[in-house]
Amino acid sequence: MAGEGHALTFISHKLHEVMEISDRVTVLRAGRAIATVPTAGATPRSLASLMVGREVEAVRRAEHPPAA
Repeated sequence: MAGEGHALTFISHKLHEVMEISDRVTVLRAGRAIATVPTAGATPRSLASLMVGREVEAVRRAEHPPAA
C-alpha cells in the first residue's frame, strides 16, 4: 500500500518493529505529538528517550530459568 502512495499508521512500543517498517516515526506522549523524525536518523535509544521524556539507560530483560 505504501508503494501505491497510501499513508499507513502503525502503532507499537516494539521499537525494532517500528524501525524495520517505517520511513519516519512520530512519537506520542500523553496524547501529544512530541517529535517526528526520519527513521534513518533515529536509534531505538533516541526514540525511547523521546517516548519517556528523558535519557534512558540500556535495560535488559532478566532471564528466567525454564519452569520445571
